[in-house]
Amino acid sequence: MTKRNNINGGMEMKTKWNVLCAGLLCAFALAVGPQGVYAASVPDNLTETTETTETSETQESVYTVTIQFNKNGGSGSMSGLTVASDQTNVMLPGNKFKKTGYAFAGWSENKNGNVIYENKADVTTLATEKNNGKTITLYAQWKLKTPTIKKVTSTPSEITVKFSKNTKVSGYEIMYSDNKNFTEKTKNGVKRTFTVKVTDKNTTSTQLFRVVPNKKYYVKVRSYKKTGGKTIYSDWSNVSTHKVKNGKTDSADKVKAHKNGNYHSPLGKMG
Repeated sequence: MTKRNNINGGMEMKTKWNVLCAGLLCAFALAVGPQGVYAASVPDNLTETTETTETSETQESVYTVTIQFNKNGGSGSMSGLTVASDQTNVMLPGNKFKKTGYAFAGWSENKNGNVIYENKADVTTLATEKNNGKTITLYAQWKLKTPTIKKVTSTPSEITVKFSKNTKVSGYEIMYSDNKNFTEKTKNGVKRTFTVKVTDKNTTSTQLFRVVPNKKYYVKVRSYKKTGGKTIYSDWSNVSTHKVKNGKTDSADKVKAHKNGNYHSPLGKMG
């Protein structure tokens, strides 16, 4: 009986495997030669396909705008600011301009415009496609400096108010009342809030005669300036509270008050 081997007369040994790759049936014939050289044969009916997937990334455009600052009648200097749309919470620098007799009110895109940005406001939204590459000028806006009440004294007949001076204004207004909300009249129609105008800008005190002894009064001051046919006002000062001294009213004060048209009886009527 002759034993059959898988090696016959020096012939090459061939081994075949079927391999399943990526869902496709690929037949590979792996031939092993005498020198250990491997060769792969792909059947003619199979075509190797390579797919390339490209990832397209869309990058958002970045817009930039430059902001410069105009002192608008003030003094001092400030560096510009560049804002980009990919930034967040970009704040204006604190105002460094000054103007004698005035207080900084905010910023406007017009020289005499309304305030649209307060000090240190967020301006991130200025970096838009419309403003891209542009330079925007912000103009400092000024308002009259608010006067301060320095001292309030009284006699039974009057209150004397001393306040700070501003040489850039035309004058001052002093409002006083026995009501903390400065309500003009009582429920009975009696006038309880009064305003005295001081037309001399160098005057820093005035007397208020329409008062009642031993009664509490509330006082506040503001300045005003006439310009271009208009009158502009400062903010009102903080309210000062004062209780009028108790006692008899001085007849000399009454005479003085009558001459100034600035006296009222305890009922609030002209006396």
